[in-house]
Amino acid sequence: MKGQVHTAQRHDSALQHVTGQALYIDDIAEPPGTLHAALVLSPIASGRLRKLDLSMAASSPGVVAVFAAGDIPGLNNIASPGKQEPLFAEDKVEHAGQPLAMVVAHSLDAARAAAERAKLDIEPTEAIARLERRIHKVPFQDYVNLQRIIGSVDFNLMPLQSNVFTDCKSELKYFDAAIVGTVSIASPSHTYRAIIDHGANGYISKAHEWKGVIADAILKFHDYAEMAARARAVAQERFAWSTQRKSIMKALNA
Repeated sequence: MKGQVHTAQRHDSALQHVTGQALYIDDIAEPPGTLHAALVLSPIASGRLRKLDLSMAASSPGVVAVFAAGDIPGLNNIASPGKQEPLFAEDKVEHAGQPLAMVVAHSLDAARAAAERAKLDIEPTEAIARLERRIHKVPFQDYVNLQRIIGSVDFNLMPLQSNVFTDCKSELKYFDAAIVGTVSIASPSHTYRAIIDHGANGYISKAHEWKGVIADAILKFHDYAEMAARARAVAQERFAWSTQRKSIMKALNA
């Protein structure tokens, strides 16, 4: 590229995206014989995995195979060198949604249905046991229903590790919450620092500050409605279709 610095350039896929012509994985026909997989996930954040019974999942219609930690012939570790992160939990559960097993079937629906039949026996750790009645598990949702659920909670928590990848993430999670009137508490990634004015339209929390920031947000709950209104106004100002019209038309006419 020569002489292009500081000049507006059209993204290679911009026209396809704004006209709905972009080709995604789900638009591509599956090769004959394609198999589909669904994960068996931990419903709690921390505990001891006492038993994992996959017999009913394995005998479900359309299932080809099931895999758990004991089926891995090599090292059960998918982390970068020097770190430890099992592909499937063995005896300890360390976060909600942690993979415990995988079901492979002839269709995605069959794989998901079979995964739901796995029998789990997880003994919660003491901290989770004290809060278990306040934890409500929600399955995967479509986009519209997801926003309804986000709108029913008090705070939208967005904890992220600090790295180049998370600095590249968009403001979508902030928008999802703000547009339905829910206040967000987020890690100080590049994106969230740019859109959240701490204490005005949301909260920013460094890794070691979460407990204090959440406590402060609860103490200031009397300001919630005003803060949520500001967050919604920012979301509309930046992301509403009407504010993007000029950019969309420019991309279409380029």
